[in-house]
Amino acid sequence: VDRHGGCAFIGCVTADTRVLARNGFKHIVDLKPNCPGKYSPLKVDLYGLDNEFHETSDFYQNGVSDTKKITTCNGYSLEGTHNHPILTMGKEGVGEWCELQSFGVGDYVAISRGMEVWGGADPSVGFVVKEKEERRGSSKAFKNSVPDEIEMSDDLAYFMGLWIAEGSYDPPQNRVTITCGDNIGKFLMSGAVLGFKFKPQKHRSDQWRLASEEFVQYMDYIGMPLVKAPEKYIPEWVFKAKKRHALNFIAGMWDGDGHIRSNNNEAGYASASERLVDDLQLLLLNIGVISKKSYIDVPPTKRVDVASRVFCLTVNSSSLEALKSVPLRIPRKAELLQNKIIPGRSTKDCIAFQGAFIRDVRSHRRLYRGKSISKAYLTNAMRGGSITYKSLGRFLKDHDFGIELDSYKKLKKNYDDGYYWDKIATIEDGEASTYDFVIPDTHSFFSNGFISHNTPQGFNLLFELYNKGLKE
Repeated sequence: VDRHGGCAFIGCVTADTRVLARNGFKHIVDLKPNCPGKYSPLKVDLYGLDNEFHETSDFYQNGVSDTKKITTCNGYSLEGTHNHPILTMGKEGVGEWCELQSFGVGDYVAISRGMEVWGGADPSVGFVVKEKEERRGSSKAFKNSVPDEIEMSDDLAYFMGLWIAEGSYDPPQNRVTITCGDNIGKFLMSGAVLGFKFKPQKHRSDQWRLASEEFVQYMDYIGMPLVKAPEKYIPEWVFKAKKRHALNFIAGMWDGDGHIRSNNNEAGYASASERLVDDLQLLLLNIGVISKKSYIDVPPTKRVDVASRVFCLTVNSSSLEALKSVPLRIPRKAELLQNKIIPGRSTKDCIAFQGAFIRDVRSHRRLYRGKSISKAYLTNAMRGGSITYKSLGRFLKDHDFGIELDSYKKLKKNYDDGYYWDKIATIEDGEASTYDFVIPDTHSFFSNGFISHNTPQGFNLLFELYNKGLKE
């Protein structure tokens, strides 16, 4: 029962949940105006089951409800009403719907990846410098003025990502500063950022500055967070940007606060902002990168007299190939990443409970046609354990004689879906405003990486009958 006395027939997710439309990521709450307790017609295509888009018919706002928040071992999280269903791997070896209230720690949930869905919006559209005509009269105003027309570019997107990682803002001086241990000066002083040439600091070889009221106005217009490091986040335009602009933005972030390990197949990112790390983790899913979120508590030092917490993302070998699509510009990092030898999907990238299907396919020996097929790599799966995507791909190729078998088809479906099956690490109780869709086709939609089940139309009728009974 929700806090306004409504009946909890509807399973919904919280306002900050990101869904995936054809033009990029959106917060669910931004898709419909406020209309508590009612269904409203809504036609929008949302990414969901089968890695495809499906059209909604309605939007529903559920009011304030008791919630469950699940967080996986890798740090992906979703909060929704107790009865909100998401896709899990059932013990029968196929995906099935399970309500949030029915999950336990250790259960498997599907995380979608490699969607490759991008927008095309340019956040610069409509930007006009405030009081520009009055200020044009002085030569000082001309000195660091932005162009009359601005378009987002690879260089500009890269700079904005670099500033998110390494930038600061001094309001009294309208000054933007980049502090970076790697030599990024050639780029900053080249004029690549709207023609501006950042000035290196005389007493610091790692710092470059630009004082420009107009440039600060532009940054504010496109939603750049002009705040301190622990409060930073990825601005909304990046979630709706063209692919090349989003990737250059990520490259700027990674050249700033990211690392590529030289001694193992691992990469990572670190920030004082948990929200920023959460945003980056979700954005990386779009290019197929699975990352693990963690944190480190840093004790006080002589230079910093207070303790702090640093949030981290770690990308292991199974996702490094996808990460190579990010165009890093610092030669040292770019070289390390591009030269990584990728061994294929790791032993952690598995599908659970496939043993019965594998045993069934192998039991049809009359179909082997003289093939000699090793089963050594299948030992763990056949005993009821998990099988890696790499091994399952090999199995499907070796056993293509069983393509018409029901068990083979289920294995092939699980392989083709390509979900990352993450285990639930924590479950928390909460309370929040919640929202949902009606999607007549598959009743499913992407939600923070999870695959959610929507409110079917039948629930609408049931809810209306319930409300009618209350009035009578």
